[in-house]
Amino acid sequence: MKHACSEEMARAFEAEQKGLCAFCCNKLDAMPEPDRGRIAHVSPRDFGEIPETEWSNLVLSCDSELLSDPSCDAKQGNKPLPVSPLMPGIEGLFHYYLSGRMEGLNENARETIRILNLDSADEADRNHRLRTARRIAIQTAAEIKDKLTAAEWDKTLRGAYRPLPAFQPALAKLLR
Repeated sequence: MKHACSEEMARAFEAEQKGLCAFCCNKLDAMPEPDRGRIAHVSPRDFGEIPETEWSNLVLSCDSELLSDPSCDAKQGNKPLPVSPLMPGIEGLFHYYLSGRMEGLNENARETIRILNLDSADEADRNHRLRTARRIAIQTAAEIKDKLTAAEWDKTLRGAYRPLPAFQPALAKLLR
């Protein structure tokens, strides 16, 4: 059972992140309770670079206790990420395709994708389902975009509506 303080922090992060996992950008509310979210350390605790409770080192990650379906936090483990989800301009380090495929545009971005397994081509892998979900979100957003004014679409991508659509960074890059 999670501590009440942890629950409050998790909900605060969920609001701050507008309902998306900080790492894979999937919608947290798409996951069943209690796997909805887990407070994760961007810089692993074992490295001691940043105090364990430093707010700027904490994010909400998707969570799963299933070994066959590891969450972003479980995949990161104690490995430092070359690209932090909190970095300014992080969107510019990745390219997304209409197929849902994700590509790192430099070695650090590619290593982050590898560590978190954000773009698996293996159909049995959870993150192949992540790629498929990205493709569906992109296709759906493209259809919605055609029905909105430019101002409405821009407000959607900037997060004026909460929660954000799943995979918002991919949508913003592909459909601007």
